[in-house]
Amino acid sequence: MEKQKGEKEGCENVMLLQKSVKKLHFGSWEEKDVAAKEIERLAKEYEKVRELATELGVLRVLVSMALSDVASRRRVALKALIHLSNGNHK
Repeated sequence: MEKQKGEKEGCENVMLLQKSVKKLHFGSWEEKDVAAKEIERLAKEYEKVRELATELGVLRVLVSMALSDVASRRRVALKALIHLSNGNHK
C-alpha cells in the first residue's frame, strides 16, 4: 500500500516536472518564472526530480534567467539552481 502511494506520488511529481520544464523552455517570461518556482519546490523535496530536471535540460534556461536584468527573475532562477545542485556533487 505504501509502495503504491509512493509510486503514485512519484509519477505525479514527474508529470509536474515535465509541465514545468515545457513552460520553462517555451513559455512566456511569466510562465518561466512560475515554472522555475515549481522546479525549485520539487527539487527541494525529491532527489529524483533533481536528477530528472538536469537530464531535461533546465540548467541552461535557468542560467540564462539568472543573467536577466530583472531582479525577481534572477532570484527565482538562482533559488531553483541552488536546490537542483543540493546532493548532486559527488
